[in-house]
Amino acid sequence: MSSSDSFWPHGEPLRVGYVLKRFPRLSETFILNEMLALERAGIELTVFSLKRPLDEIRNELLERLRAKIIHLPEVVDCVPRTIENTGWSALMEHLVPGKSEGERSALLTKGHAIATLALHLRLQHLHAHFASDATTAALVAARQSGVGFSFTAHARDIFHSYVSPDVDDEARRLKIAAARFVVTVSEYNRRHLLGVAGARAPIVTLYNGIDLSRFEFTADADREPGRILAVGRLVEKKGFDDLIEACRLLRERGFSYQCDIVGGGEKESDLSHQIERAGVGKSVRLLGALSPEAVVQHMKRASVMVLPCKVSQSGDRDGLPTVLLESLAVGLPAVSTSVAGIPEIIEHGRSGLLVEPSRPAAITDAVSKLFCDRALRATIAAAGRTRAERLFDLTENAGRLRRYFAQVTEAKATQKGDSDAHRLSVG
Repeated sequence: MSSSDSFWPHGEPLRVGYVLKRFPRLSETFILNEMLALERAGIELTVFSLKRPLDEIRNELLERLRAKIIHLPEVVDCVPRTIENTGWSALMEHLVPGKSEGERSALLTKGHAIATLALHLRLQHLHAHFASDATTAALVAARQSGVGFSFTAHARDIFHSYVSPDVDDEARRLKIAAARFVVTVSEYNRRHLLGVAGARAPIVTLYNGIDLSRFEFTADADREPGRILAVGRLVEKKGFDDLIEACRLLRERGFSYQCDIVGGGEKESDLSHQIERAGVGKSVRLLGALSPEAVVQHMKRASVMVLPCKVSQSGDRDGLPTVLLESLAVGLPAVSTSVAGIPEIIEHGRSGLLVEPSRPAAITDAVSKLFCDRALRATIAAAGRTRAERLFDLTENAGRLRRYFAQVTEAKATQKGDSDAHRLSVG
């Protein structure tokens, strides 16, 4: 089979390979949801995972996925390497700055393996999530196989400083230039990436979607008064240290409340000590990582969601926190910050409340306001559900992604050569 001119007749299912750094991963359930929606839309998927999974908690939704999952560490040595390494060394230094020669070599080898498997499986397109290792492997595989690729950019992968802003942006620019198209999860991100890659780059905004059938609206009357919920990895950019300080201020103001923080991560010990020092151990609990199903149950009980995101010292920030989309859907009023794409989720005063980042007292004010105003909670809850249905419906958003896949695959099948004609038209 030719690696560049092969195409597949109409009437067959579209075959797409998903390239992911680690799959499955509990904190990236939005990717699993997207793949499930694409399968429902008729796409045949194959998943290439660069690393083995680590999560101890299994996502029940995984049982619904029909895709074959290939963990590269388990097959890479079994794939015949008929592809030359000529010219790759210098390019890899630019694509993955800051990594050792051994790390670059391992990533290149995995990309070669994906290329071989993509041709064997007759895949028509490759798609990666996060503009880092997974996208690099997809780029390598695409160049070696002739199969087109695209990727979704999220947050850390486009804002975090790995080496220096100039060096990091050059790597991102190379990846964008090689891709048929790039998806990102907010207009905020898209503007940033266009500044990196140029105004003509085929970059589209496509919000993460949620399966609205899994998130039943719960009325305020059925919720527990004074129950705060926060969900996310315990890392700097989530701002949970600000939430704990806000809880201390709530206690000073005489409010009775229970705050549950769901998630695991590197800041767990620091946050635990902060809770102890603040004297709020009876009211603030770190629950660790929970299954998506358990998180939904917590959302049905809580009266306020708080996600006080901020920009970390390395420049990392949240892109479009899925938990806020879910809180809209279940009618759980949320307090968050004006960081990155969050104002695209929450319209301040209509579908939630926004405060400036790193201001615990402002969080306290917003939570107090919601605690004391049932009518406001009800208004925000209703508006939030409407907004979720309008902007974040998984079926609709995955349908758009499917159309993008089909457009670039059709262009490649009907036009010869590796030209801009194969790229997504976003004008």
